[in-house]
Amino acid sequence: MSGKFRAPNTRAHFHLTKSLDGTRLVIANDGWQYFLGDVWGIHSYVADGITLSQHLSAVLAEPTTEVAPGRQAALPGVNVVDVPVMLTECGGLALRDNERSVAGQPIVPLSMVVELHSAVADRLDDGQEIALANENARWTLSNILHGEQVALSLSTSLCEMFIDPGAQEYAPNQAREEAERVGFYRARCDLRYTYARECPPSTYRVVPVM
Repeated sequence: MSGKFRAPNTRAHFHLTKSLDGTRLVIANDGWQYFLGDVWGIHSYVADGITLSQHLSAVLAEPTTEVAPGRQAALPGVNVVDVPVMLTECGGLALRDNERSVAGQPIVPLSMVVELHSAVADRLDDGQEIALANENARWTLSNILHGEQVALSLSTSLCEMFIDPGAQEYAPNQAREEAERVGFYRARCDLRYTYARECPPSTYRVVPVM
């Protein structure tokens, strides 16, 4: 919301969407700096459930509480009474920085691997369960990386298309954020696995369409 054109542009798109479909819930500014919308979406990336609960309680008691450095949950003076609240992003990856993937050791807790809660696990020994868990984590992180790479490509292409001043400001900012995420996930893949898994064929097919 720091941009000169961002708030009017967001407000205009909110009302345009509502005029096209009055039954649709519209989140105008998700995550922080709420000032308009049918849902007050909040992002919080604190490390544990107790701290998350305390953080959200603080936000609900004082909507201008920061949910990220320099970013308030709601802008000063905005009425959030009776606005539905949703935690739309939370948690995150928790991979340790100082270790590579080690054979025989799980990267993530085995309890987090859905496949190991199915009949699949009955056919695996302990070593195979760990191998499956690590490969699952590798694919998950790689898929996130490829998704961010697609978002980066789309964001940069939009920089050449937008005419509206607010949109012109938004697109390069979004591209910068996507580039930061691509760099982060790329580094994570290199650190943990030496290389990421290949991009799935479905992504190659859908990107040109997008």
